[in-house]
Amino acid sequence: MKKSLMMLGAAAMVLASCTQNEVMEVAENRAIGFNSFVNNTTKAATEFTGTATSGDIYVIGYYGDNNGTLDQEVFVNELGSTLYYWQDGKDYIFGAYADGKGGKIDGTTFSATDQKLTFINYTPDDTKDLVAAISDKVTNVTANTQDEVSLTFKHMLAQVGFTFKTEVGTEYTLNINDIQIEQAIKTATGTYTKTGDAIDWTGDATADGETSYAYTNISDLANAVNKTAQEFKLVIPQTVDGTNLKVTFKATIKGVGLDNTSSPKEIEVALPTTTWQAGYKYNYTTVINAENIIEDTYPIEFTVEEIPGWTDGGNQDLTAPTVQP
Repeated sequence: MKKSLMMLGAAAMVLASCTQNEVMEVAENRAIGFNSFVNNTTKAATEFTGTATSGDIYVIGYYGDNNGTLDQEVFVNELGSTLYYWQDGKDYIFGAYADGKGGKIDGTTFSATDQKLTFINYTPDDTKDLVAAISDKVTNVTANTQDEVSLTFKHMLAQVGFTFKTEVGTEYTLNINDIQIEQAIKTATGTYTKTGDAIDWTGDATADGETSYAYTNISDLANAVNKTAQEFKLVIPQTVDGTNLKVTFKATIKGVGLDNTSSPKEIEVALPTTTWQAGYKYNYTTVINAENIIEDTYPIEFTVEEIPGWTDGGNQDLTAPTVQP
């Protein structure tokens, strides 16, 4: 099914600033440099933090005459540390992104007219936190006094996690395997538009039974800290209505009194209707016990009928001997 979803960005925090060195005796303040700010609404599976240089971001830029058309390229999907110089009297605009640390995305485009970055057929990778930014228009440049370009990045992806809990005793081994989301969008074309900080993803959901996102297995949940474990993944922002997407996993329990040779129980759970928005982190919690895995499983329980009180055995005096001279 074809889906298109419009998202809004959030607040930003300072990440780093960059510097440029003199090259060919051209003054440092004539070089085009960038100040990077990253919106940290959520901490991604592998968060993009950079290393305090513009060498961690890729830039596409255009310039032209003051109040004219910006149709001349100055950065062509290149690292922000690439050395270009300001030209007096020109106007500039820049689109930038980071796909993890120093990750280039071939085919990325930036429209100076629409102020829109486009990422074609993108599939999330948990090692790459995709962030994007578009600068304000820099007008009527005075090269030798021009400041660095300020970039405020927005997270392009969402995070979805599952927290598993259990009440099973530590005498048992409870494994949760093959955790996956099916029939979700996993590859899509995304755009970031400066007007309204709008983030839009359009793509097709995977077919019924086809894995969209696979999570790491959870071993021995019953003996985990607080009997709790969780896994998160970066996902394409999209709408979840409970019918076009499903979550499945396999649970196995082994231990005294249970059939240790039984096959894992496949469990399907429905998600509530919601929208996974860019820059947001979503967590779903479920409790898995033996009765969710094996039929006719009943815990052995005890009722304390009575604990008798103590019977008074009487009170007797003891005489301590006196010390003889």
